[in-house]
Amino acid sequence: MTSRARFNVILASAALLAVGLVRAGLRRSRRIPLRGAKVLLTGGSRGLGFAAARRFVRQGADVAICARDEAELDRASAALRDIAQSVARARNRGTVSKVVALRGDVTDRRAAVHLMQAVVAQFGRIDVLVNCAVEIAVGPVEALNATDFQHAFRGIFFALYQPIMAALPHMKARRFGRIVNVTSVAGKAPIPHNAAYVAGKFATTGFSAVCAAELRKYGIRVSTVLPPPLRNGAWLNGSYKGVPEEELSWFARALQSPLTSANPERAAKAIVEAARFGDVERMVTPLSFLQARLHANWPSLSIALAAFLDRRFMPRLPPSGRVLPAASGEEIVSTSQNPRVRRIARAAQRDAQKYLQPGAAKCGP
Repeated sequence: MTSRARFNVILASAALLAVGLVRAGLRRSRRIPLRGAKVLLTGGSRGLGFAAARRFVRQGADVAICARDEAELDRASAALRDIAQSVARARNRGTVSKVVALRGDVTDRRAAVHLMQAVVAQFGRIDVLVNCAVEIAVGPVEALNATDFQHAFRGIFFALYQPIMAALPHMKARRFGRIVNVTSVAGKAPIPHNAAYVAGKFATTGFSAVCAAELRKYGIRVSTVLPPPLRNGAWLNGSYKGVPEEELSWFARALQSPLTSANPERAAKAIVEAARFGDVERMVTPLSFLQARLHANWPSLSIALAAFLDRRFMPRLPPSGRVLPAASGEEIVSTSQNPRVRRIARAAQRDAQKYLQPGAAKCGP
């Protein structure tokens, strides 16, 4: 290597180091303390939302969780209050993080507005909004109809849109706020037999990015967290169409395999860190990062790989083309006599119980 080439390498390395240091400094300057922060998590009664709520409580935040099912809220809020008490004792704190459970359907505009009013009435303000509520829909494109997509958009896109719009007046008035939108790597790259889910996630990912740009002038930083499939038993709450048992079998295996899924605690940590630092986007694992970048930079290869997976590993509709009615994972597990489905359910029971999935009891023998 000539002296000129060595000089160029050193100069480039120094420039990269300087950029990295500047970025790290800017990120540190955006850091907010989470102790005493007022945090609302939609979908916080189970799954990833519950895992993130636990982490916020351990950081000393006051936490409100929202869901549609009152029994789920009671169970999750009791667990969070126990954690808050334990943290206060362990750290000799005189104050205990407050935990509030609020029932509501965040896909409804009036309910979302009422939810924000209730949070402000309880806490005095809202610092962080985390959108974790979601619907899972699995099945081949030819088994889906317009109603399936409408349902998916209501449960995925509007479950994020309505809370954001309801929180904006409160955050704009204070010229401060953090919004963390949990979408999915499915919002960056296609996944076969997930058309309705992918469409909803692409919509939420795009909307979140636009909000990140437009709301910054109000002092509101919007983050998008894109986890891969998670080992939290969430497949029990999904809807399966086409050949439901077969669709559940491949999807549940994907969500339980360490090769294709991630630990929910890793995603929960990404959510908390995004709220703390106001990061624009957080990919949870290197594999999901590569999957997203592959589709962005080489879409033809990404589609070819997805087509290969569809041909080789995905269930086929029967020759008659008959589509069986959609069934939930909980319904399939509780009625199936298929030994493979029973094995999958038993293997998932511990994760489902840990993350308070309502169908966990039906995963047993």
